[in-house]
Amino acid sequence: MGVAAGIGLIGVACSAFVAALVMHLAGRPFGWSVLAVIGGMSALGLAGVTFIADLADRYAKRLQNKEEH
Repeated sequence: MGVAAGIGLIGVACSAFVAALVMHLAGRPFGWSVLAVIGGMSALGLAGVTFIADLADRYAKRLQNKEEH
């Protein structure tokens, strides 16, 4: 589940970066492009946290199964 959420967040980040580029090329005010880039970076950060949490959960389950045997 965590991997799917991370991949979805990476998709959101990529679309935010593309939107920032399109807004910059279309001549929109600079602030909108900056907001889109910040949104994309936030989505990438959340994706990283999601992946790390998923890996930690898998490692904890593996250790728990190892202790039970």
